[in-house]
Amino acid sequence: MNQDRQRKLTITGTGSTSGGVFQSVRITGEAEIHGDTESDSLSCTGNCSVSGSVISRTARIVGEFEIDGDLKAGKLTALGQLKISGSAKGGVFKIKGQLDTGGECEAERFENNGAFQIYGLLSADRVDIGMYGPCYAREIGGAAIRVKRGRWQGVKELFTR
Repeated sequence: MNQDRQRKLTITGTGSTSGGVFQSVRITGEAEIHGDTESDSLSCTGNCSVSGSVISRTARIVGEFEIDGDLKAGKLTALGQLKISGSAKGGVFKIKGQLDTGGECEAERFENNGAFQIYGLLSADRVDIGMYGPCYAREIGGAAIRVKRGRWQGVKELFTR
């Protein structure tokens, strides 16, 4: 392990820092990261904005996370809102909530229970979508694609008649 990977970034409360290469990034609260960020693991509980791209082997997000750049993650688990101005690439994406990307979203497996807006191609070997809100992708491609209507649709129809 090189010297850069031994550094850990931890923000508890409110903070702002520059990007860099880290072994782990852990945010609890509100944070701003200025610059590209690379880590083995990223954990955010709260709100975070990154001015730059994010690369991480594993990323766990609970809350709101905004990236002004691209995202590359081996495994992404998100509960809340994830906004990416560029593209998202990785292995397994499991999202419960809202995903917005300005570019493509490419993964081996893509699972979304919530809503999404992907202004490029959504591509994965396996795509599982539970529509609990508005879902948009310019194009969807995959070996196995499953789309199901979320339970909220039936309840919503009761009140709009």
